Amino acid sequence: MPHTASAGADTPSAEVVLAARLRSQLRGYLARGKEVAAANRLTIERYDLLLCLLAAPDGSRTLSVSEIGRSLHLQQTAVTELVNRAEAAGLVRRTRSATDRRVTLVVLEPTAEARARNVFEALRSERSSFLVATKELDVAHDLER
Repeated sequence: MPHTASAGADTPSAEVVLAARLRSQLRGYLARGKEVAAANRLTIERYDLLLCLLAAPDGSRTLSVSEIGRSLHLQQTAVTELVNRAEAAGLVRRTRSATDRRVTLVVLEPTAEARARNVFEALRSERSSFLVATKELDVAHDLER
């Protein structure tokens, strides 16, 4: 039986319509990210790790396990497993902090940086579309206030 609106149903607001479109674009962006990462011999989780390291605030391509966990919203055990797999694949290496030997640092390998940048560049148009949808949603929200 085809779907029909019930009598008196409200039409969705522009903000709701745009929020639905934004969520759809986000899901599309994430799906496309998996495809592009795989084409560059990366899982999406490893790409997330490499991108996190590329974004290290000091430009060192190095972060502590704790910093990675905060950035990726992962528990330390999950970060450790992710780093173990990435290290086994030759994407990163571990080192100890020179200032605090208790801290493990994760360093992006140069060959992995090139692969991460390939994925990043391939997703440029999807990021741009997502940003446009976000701005449209903000405008709709402001108009509906």
